[in-house]
Amino acid sequence: MKLVIYETTHHENLPALLDLAEDPFDEVAVFLKKTTYQNICGSGDPAGLWPGAVFFQQGEHESNRAFIRQMFRYIREKGVSHLHLATLDNNLLFFAWMIRGIKAVHISLTVHEIHEYNANRYEDLRDWTETLAKISFRRRIRHTHFFLPAMVELFRQKDPGSTAVWIPSRFYVPQGETGTGAPFKIVIPGSVEANRRDYGFVMEFMKEFLARHEASGVLIELVILGNSGTPYGATVVNALQQLSSPSWRLTSYTEPIPQDEYERQLAAATILWSPLRLEKVSLRKVPEVAGQSTASGLTADLLLNNTPALVPYGYTIPEAFRAAILPYRSKEELAELLGRCIHDPAWYAECRKNIAGSFAFFSKENFRKAFEALMGE
Repeated sequence: MKLVIYETTHHENLPALLDLAEDPFDEVAVFLKKTTYQNICGSGDPAGLWPGAVFFQQGEHESNRAFIRQMFRYIREKGVSHLHLATLDNNLLFFAWMIRGIKAVHISLTVHEIHEYNANRYEDLRDWTETLAKISFRRRIRHTHFFLPAMVELFRQKDPGSTAVWIPSRFYVPQGETGTGAPFKIVIPGSVEANRRDYGFVMEFMKEFLARHEASGVLIELVILGNSGTPYGATVVNALQQLSSPSWRLTSYTEPIPQDEYERQLAAATILWSPLRLEKVSLRKVPEVAGQSTASGLTADLLLNNTPALVPYGYTIPEAFRAAILPYRSKEELAELLGRCIHDPAWYAECRKNIAGSFAFFSKENFRKAFEALMGE
């Protein structure tokens, strides 16, 4: 059997799929952008980590449509048996048309936003073309992949006849004791934008927390682990830089962050903080609910270590991640959790120990059957 994976947007989608594809497939080809290839893993070369895979990188000046044509030509010439679309966010109608020419190929899809995938809109030409494409996809593609079990349950309610599986972005590999020294490092991973994360709350909270914390003598570092090189990102960083305290410092980035630096900061984190907006909208302005109809990158970040994460109350926490996620209802609860992490090292150490024990679940063996179902085996 031969598998092709298409992923030009989200590099974090690939590690678990590539791990699982090693055994059942004789050949694996991945079509992706150069930046995606460079960021699949923080250290090591992807071609060396997955020697059974061949990586086709989109040229810097090559159009998306030309690259898609190249992939479908490869599928036909090589007699590929399976195609997995890990992210489908452009040229939807062109994809739908090209898929018509590979009727014998088993096609599966990672769905990132359930309501967006099922929405039909007819306000303008793009709405019409994408709606026609999605209708075609929903008829042809009957095997879907999600990053959260709650998304699988919701999708099955909408389409009980399809095969829907949960496979995480990556599997857990213990990294040892990291993130336990000075300073106390709070890391907020992910894009710096108003739609997905409530940075207004972050700015208000940090101002109040630092005023109360100043006398403790513990240095706190806040790391905005996303690209702040946008007008909104600059506003957030400038506001945080105005906070004055000898026991605090801010680290931020004004360009896309290389994966090795991203993983280095996650490894050094004492605690992660994901100030998610539970209700957001998709790129096409369709309402989504974080943790139910759409997934953030938080679970992928969590699996890089056994670091606990702070998340707003109401986020649907998968059982396998329960030990790692500390929900808060208010600024007061958030401050209490941070204070406990700072001043109760025994509790914090037990928390990390429990996370490592729970994350042993995230192994290739435990998701092999889900992958087989996704591939129609």
